[in-house]
Amino acid sequence: WAARTSTTRSSTSPRWRRTYLAPCYQEADGHPADALTVLAELLGGGESSRLYKSLVIEKKLATAAGAAYSGMRDSGSFILYAEPRPGVTVAEIEAAVIDEVAGFLREGAAPEEVSRVERRLQASAVYSRDSLAGPPRIIGAALAMGRSLAEIEAWPKRIVAVTPRQVTDVARAVINDKTAVTAVLLPERKP
Repeated sequence: WAARTSTTRSSTSPRWRRTYLAPCYQEADGHPADALTVLAELLGGGESSRLYKSLVIEKKLATAAGAAYSGMRDSGSFILYAEPRPGVTVAEIEAAVIDEVAGFLREGAAPEEVSRVERRLQASAVYSRDSLAGPPRIIGAALAMGRSLAEIEAWPKRIVAVTPRQVTDVARAVINDKTAVTAVLLPERKP
């Protein structure tokens, strides 16, 4: 799983995941990738994200829910995921995720939530520089994706330049069932 959650995963619970094809950082000077980064954080980047608040806190259907974006060198992916609580079926969790995302696609990104996410991403970039492992990991990953040091340095400024309209547009372009693969990981059955 390529996203953060605040819960411990149990090997006795099923897991649902849907992966969409997405632009990579090499496309269009990284603009779709920057908007996808904001979208992933907005939909599923922790306890204040839309999916977590809806499925885990409010509806109590899931123990984990989120989104992630990976814009590797030649291809990208946008991922939605959830782990149902005991007694909740995979079909129910899938329907809840789809319903929440459909609402977002209808309404679009609100300026205040995009601004909140951008501040959080900027703070994360600053904090990551405070550790010994952070900068080499960030630089290594970015260089492996074909990014330059100048692009790495400009990332926080590019993130705050992302508009709510860009986030909405990229969500509507990428979250498309024609480019999606759904996976369900079931717990191991005991003999």
